[in-house]
Amino acid sequence: MTWRPIVAGGVLALAACRSAARIDGGSPAADAGPGDAGHGDEVPLDAGRDGGPDAGGADGGRERDAGLGGRDAGEDAGDAGDDAGPGGFYGMGIGADALDNQQVADVDVDFRFRAAASSAVESLIWYDIYDPYCTPHASTDAGTCPQDCGKSGAVYACGTGGVMHICLVTDDGSASHLATTTELGCVDDTTPSARPALHEETFPSPPLLTAGQLYHLHWHNSDPSPLVNFTSVDALWVRQATVPRQPTVPDVDLAVFRGTTLRPADTPIFQLGYADGTVQGQGYMEVWIGAPAAISGAAQVREQFTVSGADRTVRTVAVRLNRASGSSALGVRLETGAGTAIEQGSILAGAIPLGDVAAQSPTWATYTFTTPRLLAGGQTYHLVLSAPADTVYQAYGVERGNGYGFVPPTFFGDGDGQFDPDGGVWLGFTQPGGRLDNANADVQFYFGT
Repeated sequence: MTWRPIVAGGVLALAACRSAARIDGGSPAADAGPGDAGHGDEVPLDAGRDGGPDAGGADGGRERDAGLGGRDAGEDAGDAGDDAGPGGFYGMGIGADALDNQQVADVDVDFRFRAAASSAVESLIWYDIYDPYCTPHASTDAGTCPQDCGKSGAVYACGTGGVMHICLVTDDGSASHLATTTELGCVDDTTPSARPALHEETFPSPPLLTAGQLYHLHWHNSDPSPLVNFTSVDALWVRQATVPRQPTVPDVDLAVFRGTTLRPADTPIFQLGYADGTVQGQGYMEVWIGAPAAISGAAQVREQFTVSGADRTVRTVAVRLNRASGSSALGVRLETGAGTAIEQGSILAGAIPLGDVAAQSPTWATYTFTTPRLLAGGQTYHLVLSAPADTVYQAYGVERGNGYGFVPPTFFGDGDGQFDPDGGVWLGFTQPGGRLDNANADVQFYFGT
């Protein structure tokens, strides 16, 4: 079973969304520091390990077609061709704890995806993490690569950044669904050290893809000295890998590889633009875990949204949170934009393991509505999360890339996440070390349709 494009109310909702993992939370910007784009939370790679973490507002809902229930068996376990995948959803639907970049030096990097259209791919946006510092996030400057250090797991990039030979290639059809060497169309990025960090490429000979088929975006460093001149490709990362990796995407449809090794905790960051106007990808690109908002007593968190396109009937809602302390239930309230309750209930504390965001990966927990609830097109709603004062839950924003060329449906474009720290004023999530009161990040949530 495959993902299919859906047109709802004029918004095309595509069935395909989405190395060093970082935790500091900035955004790509001209003043963000060399190549690093400011990053949202990154976990350093174990230097002796190849390819681990840090190895080296437009409107539009994010939606998936219904009828794809069940769990993905995983491409590592065998043929995923009969994978039923997740069910339909409306919302953000992506979980992330940090970023994870993969060095494109002597090992190639690969994003697998399922094509959303039978059309030629004209453009690509990818997250190029060019930062040649020897210790990018250390308080002391240890110099740059290769002048002061060589390639290691702590280094994102080196020298000129190399030459990125980026190709769309076919899938081998095996149980592991690896990339072949059949290049359908390629582009060479000869200046990966140049800004912006979110690079947009144009294919000189746009390759024609077939909707529903698996393909791979493949990065190869064609520089004659790839261990001296290289950059990294960024992806989202979770502290604890799950099956499926993301609750709204079949594993076989979206994956990151270093060489032929699956990165089970990673989700690609990319956007493809097709000649027929279709847009496909995963557009969440920074993680603000360094500035979590508390849910306790008067402090609450919510996603406010205005439904684009047609009405939606929802049956469940899932949120991804931490429980920092206490054992009281998480309050879940769906209300109108005017604050009138539609339904209010709770999720037992035991569904969310105890642990601060600094050490414990957040967990998806689901509330089932007592009756299916209608979200009417054009109407505004709030999903409000609360807890008694004796218990603290934590939520943080995940930034969407609308400021860097990404458009819906690569992210949820109907709303944004907010927190109220003291029962007074609702504010947008805080970007660690950056802007306050932002309207370009979401609560990790989705409604089951």
